[in-house]
Amino acid sequence: MQTFSKRFSVITGFVLLLIALIASALITRRELGVQVRNQYWVTHSRQVLFELAQTESLLKDAEIVQRGFIYTDDPRYLTPYNLVISQIEPHIASLAQLTTDNPRQQARIPVLRNLTDKKLSELAQTISLDQSGKTKEAKELILSDAGLFLMNDIRKLVDEMGQEESS
Repeated sequence: MQTFSKRFSVITGFVLLLIALIASALITRRELGVQVRNQYWVTHSRQVLFELAQTESLLKDAEIVQRGFIYTDDPRYLTPYNLVISQIEPHIASLAQLTTDNPRQQARIPVLRNLTDKKLSELAQTISLDQSGKTKEAKELILSDAGLFLMNDIRKLVDEMGQEESS
């Protein structure tokens, strides 16, 4: 009888250890799944923040190059200007793609696109005025602060989008 009791105790102990091992494996698997999903969303948020920063940076670069052109009348400035403005839309398109899961962010994409188009139009207008010999008008447009107000609106929107993505 004592031998049976010992065997039963040993078998019961192994069964309990096996149950504990299986439970631990299931819990570990579940936690790893949660970590993988969390890592995906962290990476996703970082990508959105990167695209926002790149869009803002490219707009600032376009403004800097435009002012360099107006200041110097050196057509060499137009090559980097054209390069910079050609890179802006792909970043906004990437933002639109990355935020398809977020209706609030999606609602902001057309606003960002509209502000960006207005800013690029203002930059192109000053360059066009300068190239057509209307340097004074180009400088007056710059000094009107219309571009400054647009950039401030863009910065504010980018900040709002970044803050929402970070939270």
